[in-house]
Amino acid sequence: MRTDRGLYRPGETIELFGMVRESGHDGWTTPEPGTPIDLELRDRDGRLLQRQQTKTEPFGSLSAQFVIAPATKLGDCTIIARHESLVFTTECEISAWTRAEYSVRVDLETDDGLARQPGQSVPMIIEVRDLFDRPVAGSRVDWASFSADFQFDPSPLEHHAWSFRRDEGNRRSASPGLDESGQGQGVTDEDGRLRILVQTDAARGSRRYHVRASILGENGRVHEGWGSLHVGSASFYGLITTAQTSFRKGDTLQAEVITVGPAYRPVTTTGILRLMVRKPGATEAVEIDRTIVSTDSNGRGIATMRVSETGSVLLRFEAQGAFGEQVVLTKDVSRVAQDYNPDRDLRVAATRRVWKEGETLDAHLDLPRLDVPVLVTLEAEGVLDWKVLRPNARQSTLRWALDTKHAPNVFLAASQIHDGELRQAIDEITVLRWLDVELKADAAVHRPGDEVEVEVITRDQSGRGVAA
Repeated sequence: MRTDRGLYRPGETIELFGMVRESGHDGWTTPEPGTPIDLELRDRDGRLLQRQQTKTEPFGSLSAQFVIAPATKLGDCTIIARHESLVFTTECEISAWTRAEYSVRVDLETDDGLARQPGQSVPMIIEVRDLFDRPVAGSRVDWASFSADFQFDPSPLEHHAWSFRRDEGNRRSASPGLDESGQGQGVTDEDGRLRILVQTDAARGSRRYHVRASILGENGRVHEGWGSLHVGSASFYGLITTAQTSFRKGDTLQAEVITVGPAYRPVTTTGILRLMVRKPGATEAVEIDRTIVSTDSNGRGIATMRVSETGSVLLRFEAQGAFGEQVVLTKDVSRVAQDYNPDRDLRVAATRRVWKEGETLDAHLDLPRLDVPVLVTLEAEGVLDWKVLRPNARQSTLRWALDTKHAPNVFLAASQIHDGELRQAIDEITVLRWLDVELKADAAVHRPGDEVEVEVITRDQSGRGVAA
């Protein structure tokens, strides 16, 4: 059986459809037309709302209608079909918008945005308030905690990532498949608050805990609230970003250190940022500069250092966490192959990984010889653009205007004949393009019946106005 929609308001009609087959020695057969089927509609508490009888049609189908009374309780309802000793059911939902009589919140007692140590008993506050935002004292609360493995994803912190944070609802509600880790009951105090302790598991490492609190309202509706906390070996996480990704000796490197909690809330801290270089053929990186970096209330700190050596450039940020642990962030800024030989190999590297359509690409081009031209191409599924160059120096900077055909990514390749062999080098870049849409109303406040004039403004990724 099934209903036509599955979701209804009081006063609407439920259309029920079904197919009836009988089991016998020869398999499934169609019942005799007119076989009676008794139907019942029951509310969420099992109370009988309506009863009727329908009969099967020539092909074994059945249909019926239930008109939902305006005063029917909201929630799931069940349609029961009976034939002799057999019982079959299907469900639908009766719903309507009503303002909740109570709100339930679950928060950390001390919400500093940091993760807790595995094994801690973490205090949380459940708060119940009524329709008029008044505390509800003496309310019985049932709560349960659930947990799942947690791994921090730093990618939303990248400067070209548009979704910096998940929305509040996704952060505060649990997903299916979680392990139940604890439960309890309690009664709210005169401030409508209940303090609970959530015991975390010391042996299971980094996990995210969800806490569900529920109360039963006066009209029989269940009101729920969700809260969450994280545990792990580090109290905060982060990322090191640099706009530039290829350097010449003596270039200035500007790095941004971003520190956040497990739910991406900014964290303020102070630590040491080390600039390190690993030369081709070497196994270990050598520190060439260091500086103190403090992240601000937005969880961001900027440092400027000088790249005084050539090779693969690395950054390492070290700070102390909330429970004495050392938090380490690392960043491979630029990579040079371990077996790179400047007298034998080509090297081409864009100075940035991410560009915008309309910008001019800058790339470092290093050649083993000058007496042979070099072919440089921009490629995707085929060659999009090409140039034949004769640089005046073995180290030069290549520039190329980027347009629509280069988005969303393109490969920069260089080829040159050296010692009777074709030498090649390739680098990949991202080319972003998007449309910003802005709406402006002619006034901030309007009265009912007013005519509203709205201006639509469209700009490209470089801020230029475009038709759309």
